[in-house]
Amino acid sequence: MMDLLSGWMVLAQEQGAPQSPFELGNLLLPLVIIGLAFYLLILRPQGRERKEREKQLAALGKGDRIITIGGLHGKVTRLGSAGKTIEIELAKNVRIIINKSAVSSIIKRAKGKAEGEEEETEPLE
Repeated sequence: MMDLLSGWMVLAQEQGAPQSPFELGNLLLPLVIIGLAFYLLILRPQGRERKEREKQLAALGKGDRIITIGGLHGKVTRLGSAGKTIEIELAKNVRIIINKSAVSSIIKRAKGKAEGEEEETEPLE
């Protein structure tokens, strides 16, 4: 019995250390693939959408019909001097000042306004 046990011990020592199935190469490749997929499927499209939104807000001008993130529909009557606020008319003689970032979408551009045309700004209180 002792000979059998010592024989197994000799065989175990000759084989060396067992290979771990969790080597760095085996773990790194799936993480790189997941990171690349995350970038291509989520981050790049969001960046494109953000740039498009910034472009639309920069082109916002007097007379444009908009919807705010709160669901208010109105027409732009004035732009703030800093370019961060706008005054919108919700109904006749009902005007409010909002941040430009609160604009959800632009329904209709003002007639006769060329794309990229600069609007004159007035200070809003």
